[in-house]
Amino acid sequence: MESKIAIIGPGSVGKSALTIQFLQNRFIADYDPTIEENYRKTVFVDNEPCLLNILDTAGQEEYHSMREQYMNSGQGFLLVFSIIHQSTFNEMNEFRDQIIRVKDTEEFPLVLVGNKADLDNRRAVPKSECENLAKDFHCPYIETSAKTNQNVEKAFHEIIRLIRQKTSSKSENQKVLVAVKCRPLLQNEIEFGQKNVVEIDSKNKSIYIKNEKTFNHKQFTFDLVFDENSQQEELFQITDRIVDSVISGFNGTIFCYGQTGSGKTFTMEGNQETGIQGITPNSIHRVFEKISQQPKNIQFLVQLSAYEIYNEKIRDLFCKESKYGLAVKEHKTKGFYIESISSKILRNDPQSIKTILKTVQKNRKVGKTKMNQKSSRSHCVFAITIEASNVDGKGKIKKGTLNLVDLAGSERQKKSHSKGQRFLEATKINLSLSALGNVINALATGRQRHVPYRDSLLTKLLRESLGGNSRTLMIATISPGDYNFQETISTLRYANRSKNIKNTPRINEQTDPQNALIEQYKNTISQLQKKLQDNFPQNQTEKQRIEIINEQKLKTKYEKKLEKQKKQNQKEKQEKKKLLEKIREMKKDLISGQAHKESLIREVEQKTEDQLFSSQKISHLQEQSQTKDQIISKLKEKLKMQENELFDQQSEFQKDMEFQLTIIREMKKILSFQAFVIDSFVPFHELQKIRQQAVYDRDLETWHLASISKKYSFNPNENEKENENENQNENENQNQNQNQNQNENENENQNENENQNENENENQNENENQNENENENLIENNFKSFFLKNSFNQRPSTSRGFRTENFK
Repeated sequence: MESKIAIIGPGSVGKSALTIQFLQNRFIADYDPTIEENYRKTVFVDNEPCLLNILDTAGQEEYHSMREQYMNSGQGFLLVFSIIHQSTFNEMNEFRDQIIRVKDTEEFPLVLVGNKADLDNRRAVPKSECENLAKDFHCPYIETSAKTNQNVEKAFHEIIRLIRQKTSSKSENQKVLVAVKCRPLLQNEIEFGQKNVVEIDSKNKSIYIKNEKTFNHKQFTFDLVFDENSQQEELFQITDRIVDSVISGFNGTIFCYGQTGSGKTFTMEGNQETGIQGITPNSIHRVFEKISQQPKNIQFLVQLSAYEIYNEKIRDLFCKESKYGLAVKEHKTKGFYIESISSKILRNDPQSIKTILKTVQKNRKVGKTKMNQKSSRSHCVFAITIEASNVDGKGKIKKGTLNLVDLAGSERQKKSHSKGQRFLEATKINLSLSALGNVINALATGRQRHVPYRDSLLTKLLRESLGGNSRTLMIATISPGDYNFQETISTLRYANRSKNIKNTPRINEQTDPQNALIEQYKNTISQLQKKLQDNFPQNQTEKQRIEIINEQKLKTKYEKKLEKQKKQNQKEKQEKKKLLEKIREMKKDLISGQAHKESLIREVEQKTEDQLFSSQKISHLQEQSQTKDQIISKLKEKLKMQENELFDQQSEFQKDMEFQLTIIREMKKILSFQAFVIDSFVPFHELQKIRQQAVYDRDLETWHLASISKKYSFNPNENEKENENENQNENENQNQNQNQNQNENENENQNENENQNENENENQNENENQNENENENLIENNFKSFFLKNSFNQRPSTSRGFRTENFK
């Protein structure tokens, strides 16, 4: 993006010295005041590159026409004077009027600069006068010193921001702004000996996280980072730009993401007990502060709606008895919206705003888990809608919506130990956050044509905030403890992907005023005022009627009529009072800003000059070349980091998939047993007893049939032990037989025939025992193989169950 800045002001106020100090970081005391020059350089403002084209104009009157050329091409202006010369300050109005004539508009980016602040002891222009003039110009005022480099960068960066804000109304792509906030270690984490594994580098906007197992460091860079010592006021300053744009008719979204207990709700809502305000109350107060600074001819109407998404159902938080299940509809131009959601008209009354926010907090779902004593169990959304229109009814109506989203915390069941209702809530929360992650992945990579917005209610309602018509800020909250290492690095990767999402914000203007709520209010007020004038004319007062009666000397005759008329007058007064009160209340809802100074637009013929003045120095080209070389080296580093990041993301994705499938595995275990029984045993009456005696051993993770002898247990380890015992018994029998044979041989008195008969009988007994063992082993192996096959294999396609021949 290129920004053309014209530096305007009288001679000898230090315009060129400011420019060279900003671009080259050096101060020049002597410079030809008649030279007009332009400079080009790439600078980074708010972590975004900007090609700066500075038009340094000469202040002398003879260069008037050439200065107008620079005014015509300039996008923003630094109006510079010297605080030690009153005459230069007095010329500021003339220079501004010249810009208005050339640009033919009063709306242009402008910063009033009082230079030579290092000579404050010689000040001729009081600072209060400078600030009042800036207030009349509706622009910032900054005092600088080119010699000491005081606020020089601040002045140039401020005009660049104003140019960006002005040009962004042309529906240019804008990336999602990402900020990361790290909370301090909690007292219970310190007592359990947790270590801090997160390091914040606020200057370079980087976060380093250390893996205690591998001792490796992972680095992430974001738009803004806040350490554990940051205050809520610092965090809110980054939301100003989005809140201000909503006043102008843009949509804005601020959403907070992080694991449970990382400080999301504190960041968004604050703490009422300590009086610390979060982003939501600060944003509402900021809205009314900005409205009070708007022109008097513009009226505003501010309304607020609040709802929560709990277990994939929507509930209106303004109604305590509201039931869950508000319908989400889709409009061809509006997109997704909640049907029949209630809203409240907001006024600039801090006490009423505090009461409304307190009501919403009471109605929101919270619960206790091991990770967080007051864990939010739902996604909470505040939607602030601001309508603006001219008092005279001319022009289009602008409508902007600010969504403030406090997402429920992601959590792992192993750590939160949630059961029952809490487990169901955690499941729904993780599923909706997973759907949100899929949307962010699709938008960040840009490779998928289809973005899965319809996978959850949360992604439907945030469709315009992610990749649509909105300026979006994501605040990721993390915990520094090593116990939460996996959750923290997952959040950082989540936020890192969100940096690549591009939105296309634009001003929302309504072509049909009758559909705007502010116009309906204005019409209602006009009708009530007309009714008041028609029903209660001013010339029918009670005093006049009494005088007429006295003049006609008919007081006695009309006493009754007068009494009746008095009652009628009292009734009319009450009605008149009610109508006036109603008008007064409705006018309070229409908020007007302070009066602008009436502009005087003088049309003059623009002088044309056929003179082309352009010069570029070789040093400028060299600076551009060096800048590109730096960009190339940074891209190479990013490429290497992305390759490493890809490997880490694949590992993280696998872990997340396993966690998501935990519930499915638990259900499949139950269904597996039911399928086993139904498909294998139900059709055969002779197996009913086995069905009744089936027992699952959780320790061994095997099924047992209590009616079958332990001899046929289906535990392979037990069967091996039994086979070893049988072999041992056989060996002992053989040893006994050998001993007997030796004893018989030693006995010389026994005859050989008896020995032979005994040996034959013993051999016959051994053969019978061996045959019995072989039959028993065969039955056991057949039964085990069949049981395992029917327990773990899929259902046969030809028949149900099995046949009794398998046992034969």
